[in-house]
Amino acid sequence: MDILSMLPKVNFPGTVYFGKSSLLYLKSLEGQRNLVVISKTVQERHGSKIGSLLEKGDIFPFSSEPKKSDVETFQEKVREGEYENVIGIGGGSVMDLAKTARLADGRIRLIMIPTTPGTGSEASRYSVMINDNMEKEALTSENLVPDVVLLDPGFLASLPRHEIASSSLDIIGHAVESLVSRMSNPLADSLAIKAMDMVFMNAERACEGDMHAMESLQLAGFLAGLAQSSASVGAAHAFAHHVGPKTGLPHGKAVGMFLPEVVKLNMQKTDRYKKLDSSFIVSSRDFIRRLEELMQRIGFQKKEFVVGGKASADTFRPKLNVEDAARKIKNDACMKTNPCVLSEEEIKGILEKVSHGQD
Repeated sequence: MDILSMLPKVNFPGTVYFGKSSLLYLKSLEGQRNLVVISKTVQERHGSKIGSLLEKGDIFPFSSEPKKSDVETFQEKVREGEYENVIGIGGGSVMDLAKTARLADGRIRLIMIPTTPGTGSEASRYSVMINDNMEKEALTSENLVPDVVLLDPGFLASLPRHEIASSSLDIIGHAVESLVSRMSNPLADSLAIKAMDMVFMNAERACEGDMHAMESLQLAGFLAGLAQSSASVGAAHAFAHHVGPKTGLPHGKAVGMFLPEVVKLNMQKTDRYKKLDSSFIVSSRDFIRRLEELMQRIGFQKKEFVVGGKASADTFRPKLNVEDAARKIKNDACMKTNPCVLSEEEIKGILEKVSHGQD
């Protein structure tokens, strides 16, 4: 085993440019071979702006969560193109795919431009894809940490309120789960606390369209991404990794749906949440109440799913096989860093509380 992988650390991206002028960095790439991985929505809304700054570049449009086959197709494109830079412009799925270019060609420079505030992919050493069993699987490597990150808050202005709300819960999930993780460390803790405070202070105004609040939310997502990349996360993400792909739940929404119940149960089994007392906004005594109040104020809406004996593909009320789900959630990699061990029965209990009943 590589001893360096066991040492507490934070892997920082090479350079981070932030603010309204950050995209000017793209001008420095003129004359280089660039591959741009971009979501179709971002290309439609911001393509002309990006094109004015980056005159040349092959386009790889991508919108869904990356599957194993998508990664293989993309990496083949990377090898054939002999690119100098791969630029990921979009949400977490687009950046997760773009980052795998480094695994195909270690010489490539990774440049990430997040257009949503919550995934933290632009800061992390993880890339998540959906495997052949339709379950999320994380690739982990220090080579996946980007070289350059451009945080332009202008991309956030066109986001719908529900997406900002889900992103806010995703940031809090990254922050609080890394804070209490078995792999937590003082540097990651400070990043997590700062990120969490910024969300509680700014999420409501960001959902109302306040651009200063959106910029703060974007920075909070980056800080929480650093904390997550250093310390990993816990059970709420384990639930989201399984339930999300099986029921069509976006990742941020799935994390937000499970986070309160996970924290309630964990708090009964560990005192690690006392670290929350370092926050200026919340404490270990009122975190759950403040979290649920914030969810209500920003209009965070849960999506229905049911649990039962047989899985269903019903798009309106998708159903999980609770026995199979509990077993796979318990074996998720994120459970290894959850602050305490959860039994399959406890996992089933959370699934039943969060779902809309049983069939």
